[in-house]
Amino acid sequence: MKPEKKDDTRALTLVDVAKAAGVSKMTASRALRGAAECGLETRARVKAAAEKIGYRANPIVTLFHAAVRRRSGGYHATLGWINDFPDRGHHQSTLHLRRVLRGAETQAAQRGFKLEEVWFEGAAALPVERRALRYAQILRARGAPGVILPILNLSDLAMQPWAELSVSCLGGMVVGPATRPATSAFPERFHHVQPDFFANIELSCTALRARGYRRVGMFISDWHNLHTGRQYEAAFRLQMTNWPASERVEPLITPALCPESEQAALLKAWVRSERPDVVLTGLGQTCDWLRSAGWLVPQSLGVAHIWLSDDTPGWSGLDPDLEAVGGATVDLLLTQIQANTQGQPTKVHRLSFLGRWVDGKTTA
Repeated sequence: MKPEKKDDTRALTLVDVAKAAGVSKMTASRALRGAAECGLETRARVKAAAEKIGYRANPIVTLFHAAVRRRSGGYHATLGWINDFPDRGHHQSTLHLRRVLRGAETQAAQRGFKLEEVWFEGAAALPVERRALRYAQILRARGAPGVILPILNLSDLAMQPWAELSVSCLGGMVVGPATRPATSAFPERFHHVQPDFFANIELSCTALRARGYRRVGMFISDWHNLHTGRQYEAAFRLQMTNWPASERVEPLITPALCPESEQAALLKAWVRSERPDVVLTGLGQTCDWLRSAGWLVPQSLGVAHIWLSDDTPGWSGLDPDLEAVGGATVDLLLTQIQANTQGQPTKVHRLSFLGRWVDGKTTA
């Protein structure tokens, strides 16, 4: 009788890890979860054995066992959302992040998950490598197989490997106070979701001209322009090439971190010089600055915002649909969890969302 041929194609299990490490199956399971009752030496030995034989945990099975352990009828598996700001309430107090978070929480709940914000005091004082490790430990303790980094283009956390977690990011958005120079270099090392900045400007220009405006002017800060990879400016200038020369208005892009008093003065001088009939702006003070100089909005001059949010009620402009963006970050993360992929991908995917035009009281 021929000996039974060993099946080398079968999936490796915890039993294989336990045999390779010389421990019980239960110890192997606890060590891979980073359980405190397993000593550092044991955890390191089990992890090394798992890596040597090529073992990878199935995240769906892991989530199932976590639910069984908790035995709670209302239990939802956990996904992480990193809050890397010193102020724990930053993501709730920042208007556009609040919308993204709301969309992500809703989508996670619909998919049977609970999105949990991860924050710990003193994080900012730690080197980024230690900070990322601490976040990963917290996520493992909560049984989270994946994490959303909602700060792709500003955070050094997005440059870390996150080798044991599935990761999705919110990209191309300013999420903190304007206290340091912006950069147009995007550290795109993870799959991410972002508004379609270029197409949103195209949509805004088309909407304004369809409503009878002919001299559309753009007024933004270079801070915001740089954080879109200059897509705001590029899209606007491309649109201008389609207009008659007599209807083209040179955009006003103020220096990054420019004081408000200087921005207001530059705006007023620009309007007098360039004579736009509508201002497409990224600054929420634009209407007040224009009205203080005698312009009637919208009777004598229209104003539209490129980024409508809770602080621009009643404005005309572009709603970036941030709830949908937040929901998409969850779906992007779950796709990776289901595919059992962790860490930095070899090919980064970017999902861009087109916003929608809103007619308000600041245009005629």
